[in-house]
Amino acid sequence: RRHSTSQPHGLWRAGAVTTYTTHRGERADITLPDGSTVTLDVASRLQVPVDFVGDRTVRLEGEALIHVAHHTGVPFTVLTGEISTRVLGTTFLIRRYATDTATTVAVRDGKVAVQAVVVAALQQVASNVRGTSRPAPADLAQFSFATGVLTLNGVPMPQAIVELDRWYDADIRFGDDAVRQHVLDATFIAGSLSDLSDVLTLALNVRIVREGRVLTLYTR
Repeated sequence: RRHSTSQPHGLWRAGAVTTYTTHRGERADITLPDGSTVTLDVASRLQVPVDFVGDRTVRLEGEALIHVAHHTGVPFTVLTGEISTRVLGTTFLIRRYATDTATTVAVRDGKVAVQAVVVAALQQVASNVRGTSRPAPADLAQFSFATGVLTLNGVPMPQAIVELDRWYDADIRFGDDAVRQHVLDATFIAGSLSDLSDVLTLALNVRIVREGRVLTLYTR
C-alpha cells in the first residue's frame, strides 16, 4: 500500500513523499527509483521523497532489509526517530518499532555509519538518544524475515508474543502465569494461525484455545 503526503518532519526537509505501509501479517518488496530495494517487514512504514534521486533520505518506522544501490556522491540515509544511518552501498537491516527502545542496525554486506559509529559486515549496533553501542556480532537469523521466516532464539514469552502478534496478525494471550515464564526457541514460516498454533504447541508443550484471532495459551 502506498500514498503520497507532504508532512515529513524532524531531521528531514519539507517536501512531498511517497509512503509505503504494511499491516500486521503483511510484508512488501519495494524497488526505489535508484534501483535500491527494500523488503518492508510487518506493521511498518517507509517514507520516500518524491525527489528521491536528488535526496536519498528515507524515514522508517518498523523494520526493513535494505539493499542500497551505489550512487557516487549521493549517500543513502535512513532516519528512525532521531537516529540517522548513512550508507553508500550495502545490504543491511534496520529496525525501530514503537515498542523498541532503540534502533537496531545489522549489516549483512558492506559498511554503514550509525550516528558516528561505523558498523561493518556481520556486525550490529543499537542506537538511541543516549548513544550508540559498540558493534557486536550480528545473527544471520535476523535477516530471515525477508524470506518469510521469523526466527526467535531464546526470547522470553512476553517479548515473543509482541513479535508473533505482528507476524501473524494474531492476539496471543496467557491462560496462566506458568506459560508467561517460558522462553521461546522456534522458527515460524509466514502462514496461517493454524500454523502458528502448531509450532507453539510443539515448541512450548502448551494447550491452545482459539477464538477468531485470539489464541490463549495454557500449561498442559
